[in-house]
Amino acid sequence: MAPAYNVEQNKLSILDALLLRLFNEQKIKLKIDSKDRLEIPSNLKSKIEGTLNVRANLLSKTLEQKNNVSTDKQIETLIGNFYYYTNQFDKAAFFYDKANKIDPNFIEPIFNRGDLLAKIGKYEEAILCYDIALSIDPNYFDALCSKGDALVSISRYNEAISCYDKILEIDPNYFYALYNKGLALSKTGRHEEAITFFDQTCNLKLNHIPSLYNKGYSLAKLGKHNEALIHCDKALEIDPDFFDALIAKGMVLTINGSYEEALYYFNKTLELDPKHPDVLYNKGLCLAKLGKYESALSYYNKALEIDHNPEILLYKGNAYVQLGKYSDALISYDSALTIKPDYFDALFRKGLLLTHLGKTSDAIVFYDDALKIKPDYFDALFHKGIEIAELGKHEQAIEIFDKLLAEYKNNVNVIYAKSRSKAAIGEIDQSLDLLKQAVSKNPKVIKIWARAEPVFEKIQDDKRFKKITGH
Repeated sequence: MAPAYNVEQNKLSILDALLLRLFNEQKIKLKIDSKDRLEIPSNLKSKIEGTLNVRANLLSKTLEQKNNVSTDKQIETLIGNFYYYTNQFDKAAFFYDKANKIDPNFIEPIFNRGDLLAKIGKYEEAILCYDIALSIDPNYFDALCSKGDALVSISRYNEAISCYDKILEIDPNYFYALYNKGLALSKTGRHEEAITFFDQTCNLKLNHIPSLYNKGYSLAKLGKHNEALIHCDKALEIDPDFFDALIAKGMVLTINGSYEEALYYFNKTLELDPKHPDVLYNKGLCLAKLGKYESALSYYNKALEIDHNPEILLYKGNAYVQLGKYSDALISYDSALTIKPDYFDALFRKGLLLTHLGKTSDAIVFYDDALKIKPDYFDALFHKGIEIAELGKHEQAIEIFDKLLAEYKNNVNVIYAKSRSKAAIGEIDQSLDLLKQAVSKNPKVIKIWARAEPVFEKIQDDKRFKKITGH
C-alpha cells in the first residue's frame, strides 16, 4: 500500500502546485479582500475549475481505497477564495471548513468565512467568525474592521464604535476607521463627536466628498443649517452628480424644513436610480411633512419592496395614523417590531396609538417595553403616568410625575397631571396648589382643561378652585 500512497500524494502535490501558480497569477491571496472585485478571465476560470475537478476525483478515489493523503490548509483556503471571488459561496464555505479542520487556529479561513457571510447578509453569523478570529489574535486588524462594519449593518452602532476605537489604538490615522466611526457616531445622534472625525478624514484626504456631505448632515441635525448647506454644496461643487451627496443635500433640506427644494434633489437622484430605497423613503418623508400622506405611503411601499426596513415601516405606520387608518398603522408598527423587537420608536408609537384608541392596559405594556430601552425618556414616562392614572392607580401615577418633576420642575403638563391625581385621592390642598402653579404657567389652556375635568367636579364649588380657574 505504501507505493500507492506515495503516488497519490505526489499527484495531489503536483495538482496543488499547479493551482498555487494559477492562484498567484490571479493575485488570489490567503486573506480575501471583500472590497476587491477580483475578476478572473473565463479561460483561466475554466482551467482552474478543470484542475479542481481532477483534484476532487483524486481525493474521492483515495477515500474509496482508504488511502490517507494529507491536504494543505493554505491550498484549501485558496480554493475557498477562488470560489468566493467567483460567487460560488457554498463551495467557498466548504473549503474554509476543510482548512479549519486541518488547523482550528489557522486564522485566514475563519476570517474569510466571516467576510463571505457578511457579503450574503448574514451579519450575526459573520460577527461570530470575526470573534473567533479575534480570540486567536485580539489585534487582528482586518477582523476588527470587518466586525465594525458588520455591526453597523445591523445597527449595533455603539459596539461598532468600540471596534473602531480598537483599530485606532493600533493605527490612529487609519482613514476608514476614522470615517466609519464618524458615521456610527452620527447614527447614534452624537453629531458633535461625528463632526470631529469627519474633520480628521478631510485633513487626511482633502475634498473627500462623503466626509463633506456627512459633516453637512450632522451640522443640520445640530441646527446649523447654513453651515450644513455649505458643506453639501462644497461636495457637489467637486462632483455635481455624486449620488450620495445629492441624497445628503435633500436630507439636509428636509431637516431645514425646505421640503419642496428637498424633493428636487430626491427627484434628481431617482432619475439616476429609480429603485434606490433610501431616496424613495426620504421622498416619502418629505411628502408626509407636506401633508401628502397618501403619496408618502406610495413611496414608503416602493422602498419596502426593495428594503424591508423597520424604520420605513415605522413611518408608514405614522402616515396611516395621520390618515385615521389605525388598524393599518398597528400592522405597520407590528411589522417593524417583528424585524426589530427592541425598536424604541415603534414601541413608543404603538403605545401612543393604543392610548388614542382607549386601550389603556395595552398601551402601558408598550410604554414599559420602550422604557426598558430608554428608562428616562420623558414622553414615555409621562404617557405611562397618564394611563396609570386613567386606571385609577393615582399613587403610582404620582410617583412617575414626581420623578419627572425632579428633572423638569416647570413642566406644566406634569404639574397639571399631578394636580388631577392629587384631587382624585382627596388631597385637595396639594391639588389646588399644583393647579395654581399650572395656571400661572399657561393660564388660558389650563383653565379650560380644569373646568372640563371630571376629577375636579367635586371641588368646583370650592372658592379657591373658582379663583384659580376664573370660574
